[in-house]
Order: sequence, then C-alpha cells, then structure tokens
Amino acid sequence: MSLAVVTMVYDDYEFLPIWKKYWSQHVEPKCMYVIIHGSNRRLRRMVRGCNVIEMRRPPPYRQMEAARWTMLGHFVSSLTYMHDSVLYTDVDEIITLDPAVGTDVQDYILSRESDVTASYGLEVIHREDLEPDGFDPEKGVLDQRRLVRVNASFGKPSMVKKPIAWRRGGHFAYSDNIVIDPNLTAFHLRFFDMDLFRARAVRRRKTTLAPKGKNNTAGRAWRASDDGLDSMIASLHDMPIAGILPDDRSSYVDAIEKSKSLVTQNDQVFTKHKTHASPELYRLPERYEGLF
Repeated sequence: MSLAVVTMVYDDYEFLPIWKKYWSQHVEPKCMYVIIHGSNRRLRRMVRGCNVIEMRRPPPYRQMEAARWTMLGHFVSSLTYMHDSVLYTDVDEIITLDPAVGTDVQDYILSRESDVTASYGLEVIHREDLEPDGFDPEKGVLDQRRLVRVNASFGKPSMVKKPIAWRRGGHFAYSDNIVIDPNLTAFHLRFFDMDLFRARAVRRRKTTLAPKGKNNTAGRAWRASDDGLDSMIASLHDMPIAGILPDDRSSYVDAIEKSKSLVTQNDQVFTKHKTHASPELYRLPERYEGLF
C-alpha cells in the first residue's frame, strides 16, 4: 500500500527542511510531492530526491488563495488514483501519530477506512520569556518548544482516499463523510519561533493580497502592520499555562461533531463546523519529545 504526502511552498525556507526530514523517515522520497510556487533553486536543492513540481506563480490578486486551493484539490485528487491514501499539509504543518498509539504514522493513515480523515489540531507557541533561545535547526522542534494551544482550525480534513475539493485554507472539505481521528495530531508551526514569525509576516505583506476586510480581523491583523503583529505576539505571551495537555480528546471531537453542518454551494456539499481555540496553553506530555 502507498501513502503520498504533498505540500506547497513559496519562500518558507525555515519549514521545508522540517517537513522533508520528518516525512523522509516515514515514506519513500518518490511518494513525497513538493509543489514550488514559482521557480526557486534553493527550495529545489532542499528537497532533492522528492517529486518536485514548479508551479507558475502569477502576480498576487485577491482570489489567488481560493484559486490555489482549487488547484490543490485537483492535484491531490489525481494522486488518489495512483496511491491508496494522500495527505496534504501546508509546509508549516506536521501530522504525527500519538506515540501512545504507535510509531508508524504511514501504516496508521493507510489503515483508516474513512474517505476523508481530519486530525487533532495543535499550535506550537513560542513563549520567549520561558524559552528564550532561538530555534536551532540542528535539533528537533519538540525538543525546543513544548507549549501548545488546542485549535480546531488546524485539525483539517487533510487525509483522503478519494477525489476531494477543499475550501480556502483547507479547513473544510466538499464531503459529507469526514471522520475525526484524535490519534493523529496536526502540529501547526506558524508561531513556533517568534523571530521567524516576525520575518515571515513582513514577507507575506509583500506577496499576498487578502480579500477586502480580511486583515482587519483580530486573527489576521498581523498581516497588515507591525502594530498588528506586536499585538498578536503579546496576546500569545499573555495566555495562561493550564498544565499538561490532557490525553482525553473526546470533548474536542464532540464539540466538532455537534457543530457540524452540511452546506450546499454551487451544487456541491461541504461539511462545516465551528472552529474553536483554547484560551490557555498546555505543556506537551514527555512522550512527544523527539517526534520531529
């Protein structure tokens, strides 16, 4: 049986080596697909041996992200005819198997029977006051960063066995049969190092155009200005730490299941649910150390 893993990258030089190193331990390079948005020799060198596709990058326009996700759905759908299961993640996301359940994430994903599987969403949060050292790429991420926030926005329906279409961002899928598997954890790394996040935020202002009004929301103001960026980081630093991340994830799954609804758009049905993020941080259990 075969699992394909797919990502797309533009200028995220910090995240691509993490993604490649992790997945190289679990799948063959020929089953790792890296779409480079534009032409970039540096990125190509980073993923030498993988399947690399250089995709034309047009000048930024307001519906660029929506078009990109439509394209990704078609690309991943095509791979389902050649692989038993396909996983797409953004380059700053890593899907892991809870070490309490097993160590072979590939076999576990392949054993799932559902057509579309979503994971348990966590954000790695860098508290500079508690973890003052900058990120060392020679060491594992979870060896250096142990604080997380539960965030259902990043438990995306990202593992598929049949053709799929996603909404913008990949948060919702055009499917009425999505199963949440809390044994699979999606670690979102946007905030895993605040110095890197600051530099990335400045780059993103120059390379993307959000729809009108998007960057005025509290969660996206960091894209628009330095003040918004500083406010976002301060809010994360102010979050209390509630203790060790609980092993019981039933309330997470129940909250999503209870809020699920089917929405018809353009004669297609997609599953939507309320997204929620914890108001506090948690420390990862020791079993996650060294995972990536």
